[in-house]
Amino acid sequence: DVAKVNALRATRPEQVRHAPSIEDTIALLRDVRDEAGYPANLVVRMLYGSGLRVSEPLNLRIKDVRFERRELILKAAKGRKDRVVRLPEAVIPEIQQQMQHARKIWQQDVQDGIPVTLPHQLARKYPEYQFAWPWAFLFPMHKPCKHPRTGETVRWRMMEDIVQKAVKFSRRRLGIQVVPHELRHAYATHCLDRGVNLKALQEAM
Repeated sequence: DVAKVNALRATRPEQVRHAPSIEDTIALLRDVRDEAGYPANLVVRMLYGSGLRVSEPLNLRIKDVRFERRELILKAAKGRKDRVVRLPEAVIPEIQQQMQHARKIWQQDVQDGIPVTLPHQLARKYPEYQFAWPWAFLFPMHKPCKHPRTGETVRWRMMEDIVQKAVKFSRRRLGIQVVPHELRHAYATHCLDRGVNLKALQEAM
């Protein structure tokens, strides 16, 4: 039998996370420009307005946006857990416009027989979902691409590097130090400064 082992365990170093000031955050949100025809400014404001990671708004499907409840449903987020976040009132008109743009792309894809990518094995189990409007991406790519495993021509979503590039250009123009993920830190910090309940904030994050 193996006796009790008093092994040393690695510990993560405590790091102070950088949260941009309110002034720098506002300046960035106003300055970020759309990149390559993609709505980078809208995505950046969603990162701050809902405390999202960079990939989370890009992964949104049409069915995940609930205007009537002012909610966004994040499926299989970090830790493979779903969570619900608030949808800021300020971005609703632009998200509705983005939906109209996404719908035109979806309608053309249905005509051309180009499916949207689906998670897990849903495409095999429910093949009709590949052409269903609720499963279309809110931020689709402009052009179809080939699936890396199947080689099939599919519709994928807007890529993270577009957002990262737009923020990089903006921070250089403004002379500030901000990366997209730090907008999530700014959201949490500014909410706490305004007296938001800590437990509610932890659940939202």
